[in-house]
Amino acid sequence: SVYLFYYPEFAFLSPGVFSALTEIKWVQQHLDEHPQSELRYYYMGYMIPNCPKMRYKTQYKPSELLCEESCRWVPALEALEKLDKDRNIRRLS
Repeated sequence: SVYLFYYPEFAFLSPGVFSALTEIKWVQQHLDEHPQSELRYYYMGYMIPNCPKMRYKTQYKPSELLCEESCRWVPALEALEKLDKDRNIRRLS
């Protein structure tokens, strides 16, 4: 994955969205060419739930966040709802 820096004056270009779509397309092409590949998922990278600039990552479905307490994947929108209600919550699942 490519790391991008956020500059408000370039927000209209949506570089994070462009990068994600390009990488998703690569994964899909890789799977078409190598159906037995163990590469099955696209990881959008670290997410800071209370950072609005990172929320674009939940636009892609399915999207999940890992609960650090239970080590289970939780649907991103469900996890974010819980985090929005209580920023100190530790268990998402």
